[in-house]
Amino acid sequence: MEYLVIALLYIGAVLVSSVLDQFLRGVSLPLVQMAVGVAIYLFVDLPIDVTINSELFLVMFIAPLLFDESRNISNRILWENRNTVLSLAIGLVVVSVLIVGFVLHWLVPSISLAAAFALGAALGPTDAVAVASLGKTIKLGTRQKASLLGEALLNDASGIVSFQFAIAAAVTGYFSIADAGWTFFVEFFGGIVLGLALAVVAFFIMRHLRRTGVESATVHVCFELFLPFFIYLVATQVHVSGILAVVAAGLFLSYASQLMTPRSRSFSTFSSRLSIASQNVWSLFSFVLNGVIFTNLGIVLSSTLAPALQENSGDLAWIFGLVFILTAVLVGVRFAWILVADLLSNHPETGQRLKLGRSSVRKAMVTTLCGPKGAVSLSIASTIPFTVASGAVFPQRDLLLFLVCGVIVVTLLLANFVVPVLAPKSDDEETDELDPEHEIEMIQNVISGLKRQQTVENKQATGRVMRMYHRRLTAARRRSVSSRQLRFLRQEVLLHQRDFIKDAIAHDNVDRRLGATYLKRVDRMLKLLTRKKTLLTSKRQAKPLAGTTSAMGKIQNQVASTNETRKRLEFKIDVERVAVDYLEVVSHEPDDNRVQAALALLSEHKALLSALRAQLRALDNAQGIISSVPESAGQHSIVRSDTGSLRVEESEADPDDLPGFADVQAEGLRLELDEIQEMYESGKITQSLAREMREEIYLLQMGLSD
Repeated sequence: MEYLVIALLYIGAVLVSSVLDQFLRGVSLPLVQMAVGVAIYLFVDLPIDVTINSELFLVMFIAPLLFDESRNISNRILWENRNTVLSLAIGLVVVSVLIVGFVLHWLVPSISLAAAFALGAALGPTDAVAVASLGKTIKLGTRQKASLLGEALLNDASGIVSFQFAIAAAVTGYFSIADAGWTFFVEFFGGIVLGLALAVVAFFIMRHLRRTGVESATVHVCFELFLPFFIYLVATQVHVSGILAVVAAGLFLSYASQLMTPRSRSFSTFSSRLSIASQNVWSLFSFVLNGVIFTNLGIVLSSTLAPALQENSGDLAWIFGLVFILTAVLVGVRFAWILVADLLSNHPETGQRLKLGRSSVRKAMVTTLCGPKGAVSLSIASTIPFTVASGAVFPQRDLLLFLVCGVIVVTLLLANFVVPVLAPKSDDEETDELDPEHEIEMIQNVISGLKRQQTVENKQATGRVMRMYHRRLTAARRRSVSSRQLRFLRQEVLLHQRDFIKDAIAHDNVDRRLGATYLKRVDRMLKLLTRKKTLLTSKRQAKPLAGTTSAMGKIQNQVASTNETRKRLEFKIDVERVAVDYLEVVSHEPDDNRVQAALALLSEHKALLSALRAQLRALDNAQGIISSVPESAGQHSIVRSDTGSLRVEESEADPDDLPGFADVQAEGLRLELDEIQEMYESGKITQSLAREMREEIYLLQMGLSD
């Protein structure tokens, strides 16, 4: 019963901290969870000791967390930044272990050198979850993000392996470099090989289940949850690194997951449902595990203070001084390592060596402080045994635990409050939204991909799907251009149209009354556009063509069969041709802003021109004139609106009349998924935005198959 109470208490603490996090915007979630843990220790009478067995702690918390991190990391990012990542994850960890160990042993001689090395190893790993919880107020470069992400994954394994060696020496009092080297080699590479082997077996099992018709998302997600625990336990039984085995398995399954997505519609629907279910379950599972660990950190921090004071003659100032000294040593070593590594590397664009200056120092400091200690460090430290091989009490265990907790708290405070000052996000970076420029590039790549896969059989269906993407491209271009640039270009278009109308009236190319009517309309539009304040505050701003082409097309729906109507339509077509021709010229200018504005307006004027020509064809048909342009009717297809919401759009033909239409749509969505992954790997979008975009694609894929 006591264990149930403890479990419910921790879950309640995670829930309370999640609610408090909504109101404490300037404080990261791990700090809130630690504060809740301190409150639990001070005000709640715990029925039992919450200390967890060291091996149980590793398999319960560290194994699934590392597995989830490794399956979400981009293999491409990891490979492209392999030198930096390996330098931070292995080289920096080893140096930190040695320097921190010697400094701590020198300051507190009662702590053996091996135990001091163990503390240095526990403080080696950084916490990616802690960095992600900094309220999205940090501006990081692409290489910084990649380095921190890869480091946070791989240094967990190197820190844990180093810790296990140090603890073994501290417990037994025996250490041999030759034995340690051989053991390290076997555990390190043996763990990787075993993890890859088990991941291959798991991959084929999952694929076989799907081929035999087992398409239950519950079964597959449960299998994923089972894997890290199974892999870790098997690895420990054969005496190799369970942590490295779990990481290797996660990386392999992340790479092989794309092979699990057949192109058929039935399988793509299941893949979409499985991806959504897996993401949601793992997100909740990881959130709860991290919440429990940080809540436990607050409890351990409070519970180890009194014993640590008792072992050190109650010198509170000395104990807190040790925390700050160790933090300063860790931060100093990390800063020097990162700064030297940056200065020895080449600039990604120029290829030249970076120079020492204010910018490089600030960048190195940001990367340094963005590596706070967290859940993994606490988890490793919690595995310090209570006794040594002789049965005696492990010396200064409570002090070691308190020092680890204290350093975690200080590094989290630095990351939470100092980094946003050094690298604040600009106002346009505060929202986690897709940059219109990136969206334009994504849609253009999808259109190009559809063109490459176009065949004679699906040519008409491909054209229909491409027109859907062109409409999205128009909306994205409109969002990418400032309202001021659009306004100026609209004025230029109207001025050219006005000159054309005046010239037509002067040469009797148009009925004077009709020309005067359109001339007045253009003048009213120009007057509206020049009234800057009114335009910017007007509700019409949401519809850029409300003052131009839409107004000129108010009489489009009037159906008549007289020669006067035909002349009016022909004149309107000529006026729109003027706009299209002018915008075509502007679209080839060197100014990128004007080009984007021209492309946005060009597609709109072309759409109106096409509508006017359709009316003219309808008028010809009504008068018995055979038109060479094919007729079209309506079709329903699932698309996204300009705001990103899903809707059913009426297009031009029934999908039954277009062979392969649904398959082409499905292929377009698959290309979008590839582009989303590409943008995430290149640092153009955040992980949370990539996840939201993928989920929307999954819903669209399921809608196609329903």
